[in-house]
Amino acid sequence: MVPSRATAGELKSQFSFVDGADANASTTVEVKWSAPKAAAVPAAGLPVTFTFVVRDGRGGIDWTTRVACVGQ
Repeated sequence: MVPSRATAGELKSQFSFVDGADANASTTVEVKWSAPKAAAVPAAGLPVTFTFVVRDGRGGIDWTTRVACVGQ
């Protein structure tokens, strides 16, 4: 399970899943994000923080945070 969060804009879905029976060496998980409306973005830009958490179903967990600056 891959929960995701963004401080601005909108994620299509907050959760993505990889089936436990997936035997691929590498699996891609996409997270679709819609930027905030231009009227909500100040002229100086808007920092948006993305947080991604990965749980493996066996008690393992990892997370990362990324920041992007959204401008008009």
